[in-house]
Amino acid sequence: MDRAPTHSGSSVIRFAITTFPDEEVATRVIHELVEARLAACGTILPGAQSIYQWNGAIQKNTEVLAIFKLLAEGYRSFEHALLERHPYDTPEVAAFDPTDVSSAYADWVLTHCKAPTAS
Repeated sequence: MDRAPTHSGSSVIRFAITTFPDEEVATRVIHELVEARLAACGTILPGAQSIYQWNGAIQKNTEVLAIFKLLAEGYRSFEHALLERHPYDTPEVAAFDPTDVSSAYADWVLTHCKAPTAS
């Protein structure tokens, strides 16, 4: 089976993850970031179990994990907008660059995100 050509994703797109307390909040925030074209897509994975220390005690909560696909060069604008909308005091926000991305997918992300403006 032939596959679409790939190219280095680190200079083109970035993935970012965060958790939200529930699907309703995740859906609202993702919708706003996609509508603002800061992310091309946000995928919600429900049922994540998070176990962590907070205020001196071990906590266990069910959350939803969100995976965003965005322009690498637009990450700081995306991160700022996400943090403004996030309900947690100290949200997990982590980003990583894929090693390889299919050209067609990278083109789709490029088409659906706006390029950051120079400051």
